Amino acid sequence: MRFRLFILLALSMIMGAHSAQAADSPLDGLPKDKTCVGYKTTKEMFFVANVDVVGTNCEITMEKAEPGKIQVSIPVEKFDSGVSARDEHVAEILGGKELKPVLFESPIPGDQEISGDSYVARGVLIIQDRRYPMEVTFVKESDETFTFEVTTKLSLLEVVVPKVGLGLIAVPSDDITLYGRVFSSHVK
Repeated sequence: MRFRLFILLALSMIMGAHSAQAADSPLDGLPKDKTCVGYKTTKEMFFVANVDVVGTNCEITMEKAEPGKIQVSIPVEKFDSGVSARDEHVAEILGGKELKPVLFESPIPGDQEISGDSYVARGVLIIQDRRYPMEVTFVKESDETFTFEVTTKLSLLEVVVPKVGLGLIAVPSDDITLYGRVFSSHVK
């Protein structure tokens, strides 16, 4: 009897958390005055409910690494999902024991590459020294800000997120959305 009560209570908490986290776009949760990036994925809890897992990071740096090239450095230990144990785990999954930052490198677009209110950056995402080609479409939000959303698979990035409780408690999704809002004036 106690076990059934525990399961019902856990399921109602999970379902409540899931409905409270729903948002139109992950960009809605980012500050409007900072350059920030984030991730959004889901995990299946107790074989019943999919729960959103969202982490944001506003401690990134963008700099001209060499002529015609921009490098974005994302410190993995600065992601904030609201659950510190998860954030520590994510930092180690992405950065390894050394907590290497995730990098995105791309040529700076020329005027011919900017089409209307958007441009496509064909760059490389670097996770623990492994390089993954990535196309990111930046959409002009204002004269100074651009936003982006990229949906990919953790398996394509060779990122392994373990199951919780052998999969009885939680199973992570392979799908992930990477998103952000960047200010062009924040490039050093």
